[in-house]
Amino acid sequence: MNPSRALVVPFGMALLMSCSAQEIHSDEPISESPSSSEVLSKAAEVYRNLKSYRDEGIAVTKFERLIAAHTTERHFTTAYSSPGQFRFQFTEAGVVKGLSQYVVWKQGDEVKSWWTVKPTVVQHASLDSAIAGATGVSGGTAYTIPSVLLNEAAWKGLNWTSLTNGYRISDGVERDIPCFRIQRLTSTRAEKHGGIETPATTGKETYWVSKDAFLLLRIDSETDFGSFLTKGFVQYFPTINSPISETAFEFGH
Repeated sequence: MNPSRALVVPFGMALLMSCSAQEIHSDEPISESPSSSEVLSKAAEVYRNLKSYRDEGIAVTKFERLIAAHTTERHFTTAYSSPGQFRFQFTEAGVVKGLSQYVVWKQGDEVKSWWTVKPTVVQHASLDSAIAGATGVSGGTAYTIPSVLLNEAAWKGLNWTSLTNGYRISDGVERDIPCFRIQRLTSTRAEKHGGIETPATTGKETYWVSKDAFLLLRIDSETDFGSFLTKGFVQYFPTINSPISETAFEFGH
């Protein structure tokens, strides 16, 4: 699993891809202290030392330059308590397939997942395997926070705090909270798997990290696939180091 390709391109769209992606330009970088690497390093330290973490969030993606332009919306929750309790769930309401839910759960050494598309409890040998299955269909939300909370959830130990190509842009305010904003440009090469070709892409991602607690509050993203463009945002509403009810860790399936 490569977290940088978290967006799974629907098969029908893949058949329409013949245009080349256009270059997406960065916002104006700034040279101020702390640097982007210092902000991300501090955020990594904060998440690594949390005793508990809980969030609710929303991920919205708009598909543009399509005949049937549309917007997807996913809601998700994360619960984590050191050392061994974890649960992630996302929910998406689809017009065609109805409600879709995906759960990844860990208790000690036991790891399980469940998905409405294949409504069977799946046992996993490791958490990274369960997270990998949920990453693409969750729009990346199954990976972003779990990968900084638990190293075993991260692909090759990589997560957004380990970015090496990030740079600071002007600060922002998210829900009245002052934030550092770290941006990076993204790109992928054209690939072909099973006779289906996916295009080269260009894009950018902007991470909003709170100045007071160094928690991730928002991600903005934009990706050009050539024949269509996606623009999206993810908002996180976290609570840290507070008691979490055991009911939050119930697998539920």
